[in-house]
Amino acid sequence: MDFRQLQYFIAAVEQRSMSAAAVACQVTQPTLSTQIRLLETELNDVLFGRTPVGLRPTKSAQRLYRRISPLLDAASHGTGYIRAAETAPFKPLFVELPYSAASLLTRACRQAGRALANKAPQIKITYFPSEMGSAPHGGLVQIHHDIDLAANGTAISDQWLLIGIAGPMQDRRVKPRAEPLTGDINLPVLPPRIREALKTWPIGGEHVLHHQTGDADELIADLLVQNSGRILAPRLAINPRNLRHPRLFVRDVTKALPPLRITMACDLQEAEQRAFCTALKAQIIRARRTPEQELDAPALPEMRQLRYFLRAFEEGSITRVAAKLNVVQPAVSMQIRALEHSLGGALFDRTAQGIHPTALAHRAREVYAPVLEALRQEGRNPTTKPIRTRTTLRVGVLPGLDEDSLLIRAMTATIQQWQKDFANVELKIVESHSSVLLDWLAENIVDIAIVEDLHTRTWLKETALFVEPLSILTAAGQSDCPPGPIKMADIGKLNLVLPSQRHGLRALLDRKFADAGLPLVPKLELDSMAAAIRLVKSGGWATAMPASAVRRSLDTHALEAHAIIRPSILRELRAVQLSRHQNRPWEGKFGGLLRAQLASLTSI
Repeated sequence: MDFRQLQYFIAAVEQRSMSAAAVACQVTQPTLSTQIRLLETELNDVLFGRTPVGLRPTKSAQRLYRRISPLLDAASHGTGYIRAAETAPFKPLFVELPYSAASLLTRACRQAGRALANKAPQIKITYFPSEMGSAPHGGLVQIHHDIDLAANGTAISDQWLLIGIAGPMQDRRVKPRAEPLTGDINLPVLPPRIREALKTWPIGGEHVLHHQTGDADELIADLLVQNSGRILAPRLAINPRNLRHPRLFVRDVTKALPPLRITMACDLQEAEQRAFCTALKAQIIRARRTPEQELDAPALPEMRQLRYFLRAFEEGSITRVAAKLNVVQPAVSMQIRALEHSLGGALFDRTAQGIHPTALAHRAREVYAPVLEALRQEGRNPTTKPIRTRTTLRVGVLPGLDEDSLLIRAMTATIQQWQKDFANVELKIVESHSSVLLDWLAENIVDIAIVEDLHTRTWLKETALFVEPLSILTAAGQSDCPPGPIKMADIGKLNLVLPSQRHGLRALLDRKFADAGLPLVPKLELDSMAAAIRLVKSGGWATAMPASAVRRSLDTHALEAHAIIRPSILRELRAVQLSRHQNRPWEGKFGGLLRAQLASLTSI
């Protein structure tokens, strides 16, 4: 392992996203992913689980993070200390805050630390965000939220944000409407004083606040997976990247809630702690103005340069180092000179009798030797148990509306048959719309996607599954749509509720209506088909989908299906996949089994 690889790992843990970690490290995503896979191989362990909304660090990754993060902090500080030609002894300072390492407040803390290091390089700061646990007691600054009861504007204040799933037609450029604080609302870990204040504050409306054990970013990830719910959290406690997610709405509800302020608990007798708090106040104000600004990863020397330097320090001879490492002498000399250039001074006095460490070399050894030894121990003690490899097939399917729908019945039968034929291959099934499933396929979140046939990704391997007609669905006995078939030209007269244009079903309808020269302007766009069906059942609305998707509602006469004629509209389902795994020939069998089950059910 080397510094660059570990910086990639740290960024992936903190950002919980390969793409965001790549941006933070200023590299391409494939480069970062490859290095993390190499680290997993070296450690003989799995570090991340991949989910539809990002990464989940495993327990092994969390343990490694807690050991590695302070080492990189020490190496980063030491590099700045050496380059500044500082000779004063180190003054340790620990900064503890109960939020994730990617939160805006943690980012402000690190910016404050860098600003302080420019003035006092001897101050060695170690950060303890929520991923790190508790900090030592000595030299400790604790940062957290509190209630600003005075509310006189002199404290460093923060905003309350309400976060939920956005509607399909929400325009972020439009000034958002007020969002009522009603219903069930989840909150991240917050100090006791804030929890008590929320109990007695006159918020208004019927609401229930649920205090969770996770941080705000964990709650947002769960919200995106469940596709429902709302979260209330301080702005500075959240990773700003998460607030830009296109599926979320974000509302400032500060005026309706107890005013927040940032509290900095420190020993005022310690000049270093006072200086850090002063720098942090300035950085919090700056972070609120420019939350999008990323924190660059610190520049560290190459691990190979440091290893050559430390061996030369011990051996006193470049020639002996080259011989023991089995490399040519010029290569060792070149790497040491590159390190000298990076640190801004000579590490050795070179004479005919050999090399002699300078004062800079002694400082560099004091900084880097403990870090490299700790990393060497990490590399020498990988997980002793071999990784238990489990063969898994990840399948993305379209959402089912009731358990009697054709697709649900066919999927159930396919799963049962798969377990008989491929008992050693675990199935994982996730649901979403066609466009999302295709994105997940490209991002290696799923291996196979069951989608509508309309897509432009011609490089995908496809299996045609089933063709079925679309119908117009209305409440039973609805006056504006008499029983029986309906002409395509008459559909536009109905109060239509349809999914947005990112939905495969809507893309099919738009194309067919355009081909017929007919307008298609729904009264309401709603991506949740379950919510659309519920609205249709209430009366006065209509939607378009296969009748097979709502079989139970048709059997109970809660809905009526009107076949579309002149012309009819057919939806084709396809199983699509990428040819990633040449050694997994059984991967394509799932589509064949599903096609056979669909054919069997429709022939009855």
